[in-house]
Amino acid sequence: MQKFFLTFIIACFTVLFITEGEAQTKDNELRIVFTVNENDAVPEGIAYDPVEKNFYVSSTYKRKIIKIDASGKASNFTQEAQDGFYGVVGMRVDAKRRLLWAAHGNVGFGMPMKNLDTTHIGFSGINKYDLTTGKLVKAYLLNKPDEQYFLNDLTLDNNGRVYATDTRTQAIYTIDPKKDELELFLQLPDGHFPNGIDITPDNKYLFLTMYADPKPVFGRIDIAAKKFQPIDLPAQWQSGSDGLYYYNNSLIAILPEENSTDTIAQYILDASMLKVVDAKMLVSGNPLLSQASTGVIVGNQMYFVATSNLQLFRRKYEETQGNVNLRDLPPVRIGVVTLYPNR
Repeated sequence: MQKFFLTFIIACFTVLFITEGEAQTKDNELRIVFTVNENDAVPEGIAYDPVEKNFYVSSTYKRKIIKIDASGKASNFTQEAQDGFYGVVGMRVDAKRRLLWAAHGNVGFGMPMKNLDTTHIGFSGINKYDLTTGKLVKAYLLNKPDEQYFLNDLTLDNNGRVYATDTRTQAIYTIDPKKDELELFLQLPDGHFPNGIDITPDNKYLFLTMYADPKPVFGRIDIAAKKFQPIDLPAQWQSGSDGLYYYNNSLIAILPEENSTDTIAQYILDASMLKVVDAKMLVSGNPLLSQASTGVIVGNQMYFVATSNLQLFRRKYEETQGNVNLRDLPPVRIGVVTLYPNR
């Protein structure tokens, strides 16, 4: 079970069941807008600051955050392993409060990272940074020696409250800005391992993508009631995804696959927001995609990590006992695709 679980985490739910002819198959135009020349960065998260027009890309292997300015110039926002970082995964910008939130975790060799400390496997946390100064404001940690955590992705409400998925403990954690503490928000049903998370603009609902036996599922949480409900997803559109984003009564899901069959799909919800009634492929099988991971919606477009090298790097790392040749990895690419309006 443990071996399966580690593989499952890093595979990022690479399951695809959207069949040809049952969803829109015409790709939107995919553009690669940035290339990061650190092939071993192995990014998993991306965030955007609309004030300074900067993108932030997380590095799981190098345990840091990379900043990309509007011209495409990349620089380190944090240094390697700064502020106790493990492998950095999901991130969000709070533009109003000038903060950057970043989740990180140590899941051992299932997600290789530099200078791995095997005594800290199962430790995880969230770091809060001042976007103006680049300094750490506060670190929130889950590091009980007898527990195994993995804070994987996070989202923010309009009041600056954080909600984060813990894939290992099958839970949602939160940081209320008034309490300023990391605490359990909701325990999910047994067998539901959450990954991507997003929130509706009215702060009413959280949406999750999860692996659940026997199939991947989407779910919705009524925040006020702390009530979890699965979303009715017809069999032909069942899919496991990494990133998940709410947009105009639809869910945008990134479905990664190592062998260039990645898909970005837009799932249309009904009025209750508890059933998927249609699915449109935004991009599918484009050769520019390789193990796509997470994204960020900017206006009517989604910028996303098109080439993460996540599974490829892990395989090469195992084959070479950690001596990966960078020439065996493609450069990290950030792509953009236009979303369907769904109005």
